[in-house]
Amino acid sequence: SSPPPIGICIGDSLELSVGGGALGIDAAWIWYQDTCGETDNFLAEGSSIWVSPTVATSYFVRAESVNCITRCQSVTVNVDYPPTAVASVNDSICPGESLEFFADGALTYEWSGPNEFESLVQNPLIDSVTVAASGDYQVIAITQFGCRDTAEVNAFVFDSPQFQLSATAVSCFGGSDGSVSFSTTDSTIIDYQWVEFPNDSSTALSDLSAGNYSAIATNAVGCQSLVSVEVTQPKRLIDSLYVFPAYCDRPNGGIQVYASGGTEPYNALWTPGDMVGLFLSDAATGSYTIVLTDAEGCTDTSVGYIPNLGQFTAVIEPDTMILEYLAIGTIDFYTTPEVSVDVHNWAPPEAVSCVNCPNPDINPAESQMLYLTLSSDRGCFSQDSIYVVRLLPDPAAFVPNRFSPNGDGLNDQLCVEGFRMLSFNIQLFDRTGAKVFESNDTDNCWDGRKNGEPINGPMLYTFEAVLEEGQTVTETGQIVILR
Repeated sequence: SSPPPIGICIGDSLELSVGGGALGIDAAWIWYQDTCGETDNFLAEGSSIWVSPTVATSYFVRAESVNCITRCQSVTVNVDYPPTAVASVNDSICPGESLEFFADGALTYEWSGPNEFESLVQNPLIDSVTVAASGDYQVIAITQFGCRDTAEVNAFVFDSPQFQLSATAVSCFGGSDGSVSFSTTDSTIIDYQWVEFPNDSSTALSDLSAGNYSAIATNAVGCQSLVSVEVTQPKRLIDSLYVFPAYCDRPNGGIQVYASGGTEPYNALWTPGDMVGLFLSDAATGSYTIVLTDAEGCTDTSVGYIPNLGQFTAVIEPDTMILEYLAIGTIDFYTTPEVSVDVHNWAPPEAVSCVNCPNPDINPAESQMLYLTLSSDRGCFSQDSIYVVRLLPDPAAFVPNRFSPNGDGLNDQLCVEGFRMLSFNIQLFDRTGAKVFESNDTDNCWDGRKNGEPINGPMLYTFEAVLEEGQTVTETGQIVILR
C-alpha cells in the first residue's frame, strides 16, 4: 500500500532526511526541488534538509559522485492553511437534560471544559447535566497536516427548583393518618403538583396510608424537580400464628400468636368463642379470628385455621355374617384413611375368643350384633358393627336313659341334653321313692352318688322342659346305671 501523505501547516518547516547504504568515495546526497538532476532546481547537499513550502512541493534526492549517480527518490510535502473553527452549544438548559456541542471547519477536534471534560468527538454530548456543567468550553479544530484554530462557547445550566417534602408516619400499622407537607424558600418556583393527587393544590396532604409520595415543582424558566418522601408505619402487631391441629374431632387444638410490633401490654380477643390471650386453647377444628390491640390502641387482625387430624372410620365388610351351628368365624376390617391402630375392643365379650385381639374367633351362642371399637395412636376412636347370624338346630330336650359313673372319663355323669331350652327341671328317685337328685341347670349333672356314696339303679326320673319356640317337653322313665 502507498505510504500516508505528509504535509505541514503553512509557515512551518519540515526536516527531510535520507538514509541507506554507505556512500562511495567522493559521493554525496544531492537534493532537488520539482525535478531531479536539473542544476536550476538544486537545493542542497547532505543527508537532510529543512523545507518550508507555501504550496504542495515535490522534493528529490540522489547520491552523486564523479563516476556514479543513483536513481532519484522523491517525496511530496503538502501544505495546509489554518482552519476557521466554528463551535456552538444548546445553551440554557435545565438540570437532567443534555448539553449538545457542535463544531466545524477542520478534520479532527479536541474539546475541553469544566469538570475535566474532554472529548475527541466532533459533536459531543453530555447527558443528565447538573448546574456544575455550566462554564466555558474550548474546541481545537485541527486540519490534516496540523493547522489549528480554537473556538470557545459558554454553556449555561439553570438551577432546578429547590423544595422539601416532610412526612409524618402512620401511627398504627395499616392506618391512614400519615401526612406529607411541601415547603420551599425558592422564589423562582411558580407551580407545583402532587404526583399521586394531581388535582390537590394544597401544600399538605393528610389521611395518608404508608407509602411513597412525590411532588413536581416548576420554576420561572421551565425547569422542574421531583422530590419523593416515604410515609412510614410501625411494624405489624402480629408477626405470625402457629397452629396446633385438633385431633379426633375433639376440641384439643390451639393457636399461638407471636406479637412483635406496637407497645406492650397486648390485649387479644378470639372469635368465635370470645376467648382472650395470646394462646387459644381447647379449640375445635375451624377458623378463628384474633384481634390484637396494643397499649397505644393500635389493632391488628389475623385468621388462623385449626385442621382436624387423626380422625378415621372403622369399616367391617360385609356387615352380616352367617355361622353354621358350632362353626367358628373370623372378621375382616380396615380403616379409612389407613392409620396405626393401638387398641381393639370386641363386644359382647362372650361372643369372641379375645376382646382385645385384632382377629379373635367369633363364636356367639345365638344370632346377635357384634361391635368393634378401634383406637388409633392419636387417641381417636371409631366403631363399626356386624350382625352375626347363628344357624341353630330345632329346639329339643331329652334325658339319656343310661350312664356309667366308673371314673373312666366317658359318660361318667348324667346331664340333661338339648338345644334352645328356656328352662327345665329333672328329679331322680331311688326304688323306695326317695328323691336322690334335682337340677334345673345343664351344668349341674348327677354323678351316680347319694350322700357321697355310689348307688346302683335303676333310677326313676321326671323331666319337664320349656323350649324357645314355646314347646314343652314332659317325660318320665327309668335310668340304668352301668358300673
